[in-house]
Amino acid sequence: MSLALGASTYSYLYDYTLDDSLQRIADLGFRYVELLTMPPHLWAPDPRGRARSALRARMESLGLEAIAVGPMYFDLNLASTNPAVRAASVHEVVHNLRLASDLGARVVTTIAGRRNALFPAPLDLTWELCRQSLLECLDTAAHVGVAIGLEPIMYSFISTGADARRMIEGIGSSWLRGLIDTANAHATEGVEAAVQAVGPYLAHVQISDTVKGQLRHDPVGDGEIDFRAAIAALQAVGYDGPCILELCHAADPDGGLRVSVQRLGEIGLVQ
Repeated sequence: MSLALGASTYSYLYDYTLDDSLQRIADLGFRYVELLTMPPHLWAPDPRGRARSALRARMESLGLEAIAVGPMYFDLNLASTNPAVRAASVHEVVHNLRLASDLGARVVTTIAGRRNALFPAPLDLTWELCRQSLLECLDTAAHVGVAIGLEPIMYSFISTGADARRMIEGIGSSWLRGLIDTANAHATEGVEAAVQAVGPYLAHVQISDTVKGQLRHDPVGDGEIDFRAAIAALQAVGYDGPCILELCHAADPDGGLRVSVQRLGEIGLVQ
């Protein structure tokens, strides 16, 4: 089996410009790219930001295709009981949807939000607030033709594939899809279980390694994920899109991507 691999700009965020990051990713031989829309690289709501047509042309000149965009969600919370925080989070997602459309990307990566760790709101209230926020975002998603990829993650109240599927099916929009991040899935329930739960709703996949119970995004082979089993699970549910290497490996961004491709090749997952 052979994966179509892409790379995220995540690891390059603070030490390289966006132009340099894209050049490096292209030089490593990748065709697909996912953009982290986080300053200093890029901020989707910024009306003074770089021209989107120029950015798209730059990627095309490098032979790169934007697959997904998304902000860093530790600052955002679609399920906050604070209406100002919720509104700011919806605003961010909406502008990322418009950016994705302008760049030709098909997915905006999205995390549902979280409950207060000290005094959490009731789960049913948290769920409903997130549902309302997603419905607001989905108006724009349908208008611009870009899907929202809902990602389970350990710090969120949507932490499993089954949680994501429940929200997706409860809303019932074709523009709300599922996203599996192998590291985040392994840290909670396991990659195969998460993939099977999201099943036919899966629209985007991010790959990195980790160990149980830890929020890490290491190069492939630096953790404990069985990537043969993970990819077999993706194939079993019919996923045939690109898989994006989303590493947090700022010490050596190029090296992390390079060794991940090498190790996936050693187990027969890339040619």
